[in-house]
Amino acid sequence: MRKPGNYGPSAFTFPAYASAILAAAVLTAPCAPKAQQGDVWMKLMDGKDLTGWKYRAGNWKVDAAAGSAIGSGSISFNTFLITDSLFSDFHFKVDARMPGTGGKRNSGVVYRGKISNAANFEVGGYQADISDGFWGSFYHEQGTELPWTPVSTCSPAAKTDWATLEIIANKDKVTHLVNGKTCWEHSGFKVLDKGIIALQLHNPGDFSVEFKNVFIQPLNASFTIPADKAYDKDGKPITVVGIGLATGSGWTGHAARSGRSMGPGATGLSALSLEGLYDAAGRAMPSLMPRAGSELHLAKTGFGKDLSVR
Repeated sequence: MRKPGNYGPSAFTFPAYASAILAAAVLTAPCAPKAQQGDVWMKLMDGKDLTGWKYRAGNWKVDAAAGSAIGSGSISFNTFLITDSLFSDFHFKVDARMPGTGGKRNSGVVYRGKISNAANFEVGGYQADISDGFWGSFYHEQGTELPWTPVSTCSPAAKTDWATLEIIANKDKVTHLVNGKTCWEHSGFKVLDKGIIALQLHNPGDFSVEFKNVFIQPLNASFTIPADKAYDKDGKPITVVGIGLATGSGWTGHAARSGRSMGPGATGLSALSLEGLYDAAGRAMPSLMPRAGSELHLAKTGFGKDLSVR
């Protein structure tokens, strides 16, 4: 079991249900096997807006109906849609395409990157290419650790088709995949080990590129996934249906009354702590832990059936 973390005095709030239900939860906390890697993904883009990203407003917009981000517009430099967060070891995946036929049609995903020009949203870092005939190739944007390594066997059948690009960055080893096929792999990276993820619009911007279904999951416990951003491998939101509560860690819990918090100093049930969360199949999800402000909802009359995290 994962050891409980310190989530502060207002980390968990409960709606109005009988305290006996909460007490029963303590006694019947499930014991589940550890999750298989890949059970939980974090959604980086909701398809409705670009919250959580930095970008040059004149070159990026959202198509809410399609749930995609679109890059286009005349530029004299490469500009990027950039995550607010930094990532080190991870498995990243995104669906991308370049509709239409004109223009330079060159894009990619930079990872472990750094912003080099904040005004233009320019970025340097390792890159997985998205370009006609060379999907999945490696390029070091604004760097020279490795030369461009072209791959000509991973591009989608039609130039305008959607394809899924994946990047697995595990310590000094990186793998690029397109539609599930391994395209490029290298061990021994030394220069960059953590940074932003950035989606590229290549100059001169005389084409458009679209991205959707942008997900990431941690490797080597490099980050935890907020409960409200947790999705399964098929891109469906995860509803947590089990919670492990353990004694002896200095937590106390209030009887389940609306708006009352569970945390240090509360009254009622004594010495409770969060051990882990479980999905509908009973799998423990070690990378998914609620953050301060999350709400654990006990619903109906049963434990382990109708518990969700928001």
